[in-house]
Amino acid sequence: MPVLERPDISGALPAAGSKGILVPIDYAREIIKGAGQSSFALRNFRTQRMPAYAQVMPVLTALPVADWVSEQPLTGAGSNVTKKPTTEPGFENAILQAEECAAIVVVPEAVLYDTSIDLWGELRPLLTDALGRLVDRAVLFGGVAGGGAKPASWPDGVVGVALADGIAADDPNFIAALSAAMTQIEEKGGVPNLIGGGPGLLSNLREMVDGNGRPLYLDNMRTDTNFGSVLGVPLDIARNGAWDSTKAVAAVFDTTAVIIGVREDITFKVLDQATIDISPARDGSAMVYLAQQDCVALRVRYRLAYTTVSPISGYNERLRAASAVLPPGGP
Repeated sequence: MPVLERPDISGALPAAGSKGILVPIDYAREIIKGAGQSSFALRNFRTQRMPAYAQVMPVLTALPVADWVSEQPLTGAGSNVTKKPTTEPGFENAILQAEECAAIVVVPEAVLYDTSIDLWGELRPLLTDALGRLVDRAVLFGGVAGGGAKPASWPDGVVGVALADGIAADDPNFIAALSAAMTQIEEKGGVPNLIGGGPGLLSNLREMVDGNGRPLYLDNMRTDTNFGSVLGVPLDIARNGAWDSTKAVAAVFDTTAVIIGVREDITFKVLDQATIDISPARDGSAMVYLAQQDCVALRVRYRLAYTTVSPISGYNERLRAASAVLPPGGP
């Protein structure tokens, strides 16, 4: 059951009267966990505040045009060239619709009282990471089948759309594949300004060598969370488990074509009077009555929206693409 219970330490402590116990036994005052990883999408894509539950944004879909005008003839045949042409740009609406994601952790009050760690302080970043992972899976790949699927009001994930539309580069040479993916975005009038992928992307970078076998981009990879750039394009790694390496080794993005709207920031609330359904299917088969059973719960919630925009560009008058993908099995 998803209730944080007291650990079983039977037999773990020395028996009373044991000899040689000169150093007191202590327990760590923090939870051993991996480094927190924020959301790849929220870190890199355009983010804006939403003043209401839904927001409509006009997107340019047809460019205005101009033509040359002559001074003569003013009348008669051919006089049409002396008249200034009219033109009209075209627009369509892109819609941001806020959806909520949330989670609850239930803890017996006795466990909370007896623990030697700041339990709420340790749980908050873990819950924040869980929300970021959920958002990334939806924005990049459209969620995960069987749980965590994207909201119905959101478009498909940007990487998934690129795969479905064939905007992919599978050259066996990794650097050539990256260049080809960037070219596909550029030919559609976009600007490739981000290369992203899961941790496995770094192995491809390490294997890029020149004719003498020397690493090409080792100096651009750092030990912190900043990974420099490749071919002049910034590089970022999704380390929160959201990147699906079975679908893409990497992707090149035009981040201006992806918009995330934030309606409500991440908020936490401690509950002590509610009835909580803790069954995995949330079907009411397992309930916890916080007041009656001396439990408390930490609730986290986040409301945000996601959409992609494809404004027309002057280059070939073709709509921009949000990403181009390097699928597995290619580079």
